[in-house]
Order: sequence, then C-alpha cells, then structure tokens
Amino acid sequence: MPRIAHSAGQKNTLTLNAPSHRNLSIDALRAIAALLILFHHSSVPLLGVPFGVSFYDAVLAFFHDYGTLGVDLFFILSGFCIHWGNSKPGRTFDPKSYVLRRWWRIYPPYFFALGLAVILNIFTNAYKWKTGGLVTLDNFGPGQVLSHVFLVHNLFQPTLATISGPFWTIAAEVQFYLMYLLARPFFFSSKGWVFIFFVAILFHLSSTHLILQRYTFQPWHALQFWIEWVLGAYLAYSLRKWHHLTHYWFLWLLLCIACWMIAGYFTAHGLNVSWDYSKYLLVASFFFLTLLLFHWERIWTLPGLRWIPFLGSFSYSIYLIHFLMIDRVRVFIIPIFPPGVFRVLISLLAMFFSLAVSYIFFRIFEKPYMEKSANWKAWDKID
Repeated sequence: MPRIAHSAGQKNTLTLNAPSHRNLSIDALRAIAALLILFHHSSVPLLGVPFGVSFYDAVLAFFHDYGTLGVDLFFILSGFCIHWGNSKPGRTFDPKSYVLRRWWRIYPPYFFALGLAVILNIFTNAYKWKTGGLVTLDNFGPGQVLSHVFLVHNLFQPTLATISGPFWTIAAEVQFYLMYLLARPFFFSSKGWVFIFFVAILFHLSSTHLILQRYTFQPWHALQFWIEWVLGAYLAYSLRKWHHLTHYWFLWLLLCIACWMIAGYFTAHGLNVSWDYSKYLLVASFFFLTLLLFHWERIWTLPGLRWIPFLGSFSYSIYLIHFLMIDRVRVFIIPIFPPGVFRVLISLLAMFFSLAVSYIFFRIFEKPYMEKSANWKAWDKID
C-alpha cells in the first residue's frame, strides 16, 4: 500500500512497494482507462450493426456512451505524474532534462505507430479500390502525415481524427507538456493554483462553447481537456503538501459513490446539457478514486488482480495500436457474419489480439525508449 512518508531527510514522498518503483495503482488506473477506450472502439453499434446477443449489445452500448471517459482518466493521470515528478522537494528543475525525457518517452513509439497506421491505411484503401469503394488521401496523404509528425493535427478540423482516431490525444498531451513548462511556477502556491484553475475553466468554456461551436459533433481540442490535466497535477500538489490525504480512504470511497450515483440520476432523468454534468461528476470521481487506490494499493498484488497493473504498464502501446486492429475488424469483418454468438467471439478475439500486438509493440518500440527516457534523472520514480 502506498503511503506518504514524512521524515527529516525526505518530506512528503509517496512510498512505492513495487520492486520496479512503479506505482501499482497508477498502472491499474491506466489499464482501466485503456480498457474503457478499447471497449468503446469495439462498439459495433457505432455502425448500427448489432452483434445479435442482447447482453453483449447492451454492454457495448454502455461503453459506446461512457468509454471515452478513459481519455479523461488518462489526462488526469498524466497531469499527476508530470507534476509529481517535477515537484520533489530539494530537486532543481531542469527544463532540458524535462523536454528530453518527455521526448524519448512519447515520440519514438508514436512515430513507429504512425508509420504502421499509414501502411495499414494504404492497404485498407487498396481493398476499398478493389471492391469499388471511394478512395481518398484523408488517411495517408502527405499533408495528413506531416501534420501528425509535427503533432499539430488536433488543431485543425480536416486533420483532427485522421490516420488513427486516438492520435489526436497524443498531440494534446505534448501541448500540455509545453503549457506546463511555461506555467510551471504557478503550480507551487495556493494563489498560483487559483489562477491556473481560473484559466483552465476559461479555456474549457471557450473551447467548448465558442471556438468549437461550429464543430459541435467533434469537440476535441487541447484547451477543452487542459482542466482535467490540471486536476491531476493538483492531486500531486495536494499529496506533496498534505501527505495524510490517503488516510481518509472512506471519505474518498463515499465521494466516488456519490459522484457515480448523481451522474446516473442526471442521465436517467435527462438533466444533462450535452451530458456535461454527468461527465464532470465522473471526472471528479476519478480524482477521488486515485486517492482511494493509493491507500488500497495492496489489492493489486492479489493473484486475481495482478493482470490489471500489468496491462497498465504498457497502456501507452495499447492506446497507440488497438484502434488499428479493432477498427478494421469492426468495419470489414464483423458485418460479414450474421448476428449471433460468432460475431461476439470475433469481437472478443479481436480485443485479445490487439492487446497481444500492443504488448509486442511495447517490447520492441516502447520499452527501449522508456529506458532511454529514464536516463534523464531529474524525476521522481512515478512515470
């Protein structure tokens, strides 16, 4: 179980029990986020093609509506890890080390996944051409590729969700890193946090209701999600300052349950405005859930639960790769077969296959660069 240790030599530090110095609860939450998104992208009801098994259709309909919350959870965890690592007492912040660490950790795996996505899109378009479908350059044209290479594709509607849908979040993540670098002094005082949250709320409201008003069907923009990243950073700040917060596990449990129940009530009674009220409550519940799981970290050492933080240890690769597999099965293979159990089996096999490919990708294209990133020693042990 992680706890906040307080001693003369090292103040307010999160103690990690894992031999690798990884935080099991953080990895478990990453796994939960990845699985939410995996099930969301496996949802054939997106195409109006049911599986024909009522229980499975109902499960995927749920993830069709709520699976995107995995993105919000990823942003919260990212904000936490970045600020936790850069706020260790007595450690001097080195901008160069910060930038290089983030570069090696994020960009090389993304670059390889981008190349794989372009190749698969070329083959997909060749298949469409042979079957008489419409062929465009939207998923592999030079302009699309360059916008993704320079991680600016999320800033423009024509490139926002092309090549591979989830890639827009990678660009947003890198932009958050830069925003943190510029605004970092504000993250260390109460007055600074008032300013940060004010600006984050302003960004959120403006990007949701003003900038993106003409793009209401795709409200994806870095400014809209900055408040969630900031919320994760505030969690790190809170744990550094008030090291006893993890002791109040019962309070965090009650708050989690309350958020989920109220969100469910809003949804059931049609009290949402574009479902934002429920989403805000569920995002807030992730804040409390993280505190709760820090206190309960030992549960991830139980034999039946060890696989969850294991999945979280390569969640970045899952996020990069899964859609490339799942989307093709969902679009080209599932509709070939009649509704029934066989469609369900294919869907489940596609999920397991995408996880297996993601792990192979992790071992070859992510892990070596994780180790290279770790050579820049300006951070604490949560990454």
